[in-house]
Amino acid sequence: MAGSSIPVNLRTPSVELPYGAQLEGAVALGYGGLDSYGFHTLEALQCMVERRKGGETGIRAVEGIEGDAVWRWRDGAGAWSVPLLNAAMARNPHTKSGRVEDNVKKPAAFVLEYRDGLRAVAYILSGHIGWWTFAGKVKGTAEPVATHFEAVGARRTREASHFDGLVHCMEEMFITGRPMYPIERTYLTTCTLSLLFDSRVWRKRIETPELNIAYQSPRNVYFQQA
Repeated sequence: MAGSSIPVNLRTPSVELPYGAQLEGAVALGYGGLDSYGFHTLEALQCMVERRKGGETGIRAVEGIEGDAVWRWRDGAGAWSVPLLNAAMARNPHTKSGRVEDNVKKPAAFVLEYRDGLRAVAYILSGHIGWWTFAGKVKGTAEPVATHFEAVGARRTREASHFDGLVHCMEEMFITGRPMYPIERTYLTTCTLSLLFDSRVWRKRIETPELNIAYQSPRNVYFQQA
């Protein structure tokens, strides 16, 4: 149960990716430190995409991008992500007015190429958005599936209420002896983040045979709904 609190947090709206959906692309938005909060952003992404058709296959290659190179990638090779980026920002209640390029002083992007061909990117946009948001394009649908992860109402009454779901999962595991979500998810996201930091240093896309981590997510995985 070493995973992030974000996947089991409240979602607005309370939706998940249809189990077995044919996913054509995915975007997650996050903020904060690339190491600490970058992990949360990858977990928010992974808890959704692992439900796609065929299950999780692992990741073929990663690339960590920073600074103005993020905008160049978005407008070039990453142009496929723009509709999903816009959908995610529209869903995020903390999105600021004005241009994202003006509000974000240190942009970053974690570009992921999955082994089954799925393209995904986690944008770290401190200064423009808050908390975490996901948007994904399901084949045959006009609008992306998009949701925002945050215990919005509860946070106004007490601190750290976003840990409620994770604490519940821990309690259930102590009682039943079974984890409430796949440990493979956290294994994959943790190793992915480590290799993304290698990519940052080397300033290039790197192949990641180490991330040949395949698993099948359960159909019904817990997340907080009340």
